[in-house]
Amino acid sequence: MLNGDADRRKDKRREVLAPAVLGLTVDGKRYETQAIVKNISMGGLQVALYEYDEDLKHLDLMHAQGEISFRFSNDPNEYKASCKALRVERQTYTIQLGAMFTAMNEDHRQHLQIYCAAA
Repeated sequence: MLNGDADRRKDKRREVLAPAVLGLTVDGKRYETQAIVKNISMGGLQVALYEYDEDLKHLDLMHAQGEISFRFSNDPNEYKASCKALRVERQTYTIQLGAMFTAMNEDHRQHLQIYCAAA
């Protein structure tokens, strides 16, 4: 947050470092990449892409549809969800994506709610 602006997200975020696999569909082409989940809430997550297809550097990732699979340490559950990119920030060695969840099975949603509430 910049200049002390209040966080306007409706769901509380939990800071994490969790390995993930992100699949994105951009301009009709499918890209799959490893990612790190940096924070998460019931509404979505922020991920960092470190090793990715070079094409992703130049494509418009805003509103790209995707699927993500991730697992937290000390949690036996694997979470899977569909998501949509809402914020893209390209840095020197990473691409940071903020994405909202668009679909998740109910069992995963319930486990995620418990996980996020423990923050």
